[in-house]
Amino acid sequence: MIIKKIVLNNFGPYKGTHEFELDPEKERTVSIIMGHNGAGKTTLLEAIQLGLYGSFVWGLKNMNVKYQEMVKQKFNRIARSEAPEGEFGISVYFQWKTGRTLDLIQLERRWWISINGKLNEDQLITRNKVLLDKAEAFEVEERIRSIIPPSLMEFFLFDGERIDSILRNNDFSTVLREGAINMFGLDIVSRLQVDLQNSFNKDAYQKNIFSDEHLQIETRHELEQVKMKYDDLLGQVTILEQETEIIKQLKENLIDEFRVHGGLSAEEQRNLEAKIKENEMRRSKMNETIKEKIAEHLPFQIASSVLGKTVARLEKEKYARTMNAAYDIIATKGRDLLEEWSRKYNNLNAKDSTESFLSYMIDSLTEKDQDEFWHDVSETELRKLLTKRDEILNSDPDIYRKYFKTISQHTSQIQSYRKKLEKSIAESALRDKWNEIEKTNELIAEKSFLCRKLLEEASVHADKIAELELQLEKISAKLNESQRDESVVNLAEKIRILMKDFESQSLRLQVQKLSEEITRRFTNLIQKKEYVHKVDINPTNFELKLFGSQGIEIPPQYMSAGERQLLLLAIIQAFITTSGRQMPLVLDTLMGRLDLNHRNAIISRFLAQTPFQTIVLATDSEFSKEDIQQLKPVVSKVYDIYFLDETGKTEVKQRGA
Repeated sequence: MIIKKIVLNNFGPYKGTHEFELDPEKERTVSIIMGHNGAGKTTLLEAIQLGLYGSFVWGLKNMNVKYQEMVKQKFNRIARSEAPEGEFGISVYFQWKTGRTLDLIQLERRWWISINGKLNEDQLITRNKVLLDKAEAFEVEERIRSIIPPSLMEFFLFDGERIDSILRNNDFSTVLREGAINMFGLDIVSRLQVDLQNSFNKDAYQKNIFSDEHLQIETRHELEQVKMKYDDLLGQVTILEQETEIIKQLKENLIDEFRVHGGLSAEEQRNLEAKIKENEMRRSKMNETIKEKIAEHLPFQIASSVLGKTVARLEKEKYARTMNAAYDIIATKGRDLLEEWSRKYNNLNAKDSTESFLSYMIDSLTEKDQDEFWHDVSETELRKLLTKRDEILNSDPDIYRKYFKTISQHTSQIQSYRKKLEKSIAESALRDKWNEIEKTNELIAEKSFLCRKLLEEASVHADKIAELELQLEKISAKLNESQRDESVVNLAEKIRILMKDFESQSLRLQVQKLSEEITRRFTNLIQKKEYVHKVDINPTNFELKLFGSQGIEIPPQYMSAGERQLLLLAIIQAFITTSGRQMPLVLDTLMGRLDLNHRNAIISRFLAQTPFQTIVLATDSEFSKEDIQQLKPVVSKVYDIYFLDETGKTEVKQRGA
């Protein structure tokens, strides 16, 4: 991973937009940013940390109140006074290799403060100038955290003012362990172990089997109870059905006795009443039919002779109108039609004969004695009169006699049915017998109701039985599957143990290499060559110890501040070298605590020889012109930053630009 560019916008003392081009040039791996205290060097370090890690830089996982307040403080005060709702932000451009491809990543964080004081954040991540979606952006953030874990952030994004707090931190051993596991690629093994533990946990597996077996026993017991209740309900239904059959037989006997004495059942009474109603409706309908027939046909039947004469006269007038129309056509267009016919068929010599024929046709259509037209009726009206005449001529002369006979038959039927009803209702003995029948009906209805209720309850129990049997089937299938999976769980447990042993052995080997590399780097930097003979990291608890030439332990607190800083630099170098990873190193106030000898050691044996990207944030007193000249072969860019009191903002200038 190589940081190529940092862009700040209204961030800290940097008002407006300021860019730092940090891309190393082949052998020139060092960039130096110099400025006096308060100019914005540490702000630049914080910007890189915040840009890469977001809320993780302060150990937070989301935009809580603390995060919002800390970010708000980074809004340039002049820009905020000019535009309280304006934007401020950071863009980090870096490059890494994905397979054989070099990807240019831009990670931009922008903030603005709403009128109600709420901080809003917008994060944009592009890869090779293509905007990433949320899932792709999350993968980029995860990869950043895997390359430089947040626990190692203070190592590689280094603030020299905090060396003592880093080394004296009670969690320093934990930081070393997490860093070693991550840097040596063993974090994948650790995650696989956790995944195996979670997916194939033997204790959880046995606990699940015990739970399923217990559930199976409880389900079987519940199923037996429900089945017993279901059988009991069906037994009650059987008893009720038997009692109902006895009552029905009693009812049949009573009905037979009732009918012997001429009684009618309720159903028979309803049938008679229905028949009476039906006959009354038919009689009424027949009366209406007679009325309609009389109103429609009687006037025409009375004047039938006049109707016949009128129709004959109308037909004669129709014929006369047709002849007149034919005469008009032949008289006006006849000669033209005959001439056209002659020309068409080359009968020009037949002109005299056609003239003679035309004259004959005109004479024939001219009636000698034409009647006067009395009526002016349409073709439709004439057809209606013809239809009415045919109906009168073809009508049945006995139709009304048949209608009245049908009415009489309906009246007789109605009277007969009413007599039967009156007889059935009038006799008291029949009424008593009928009351007994009604009581049996009530008993049958009561038994049927109870039977339905019991069947409904039994149906609920039947559904419950089906549900429990299905549940029991699933539990049994699950137990069978669990038993088959037991070998898989045992195998996963063996694999997990092997992976744990592999992690432990690999970590022990890598930690040994790390300790040796720290020793080599530290003894190369420190001026007391025989002071420290060995740096050792315990591969179990990751406690770091230093030993002198006589094997005597040297506690870090007995070392000078400069020596502790060199030790931390040696640890950082050793981590990068041993892991073989390409990653940037940002160092703030690198030599603020060092004496001249230690400064020379860092310049000549650390910065001048570093093979990886190193960004140094230094005060103007940390590097002399001679130092810069000495580092010229490895320095790609030098920036000077100035805080101008008259404007209240920081200016950035690149040397040689």
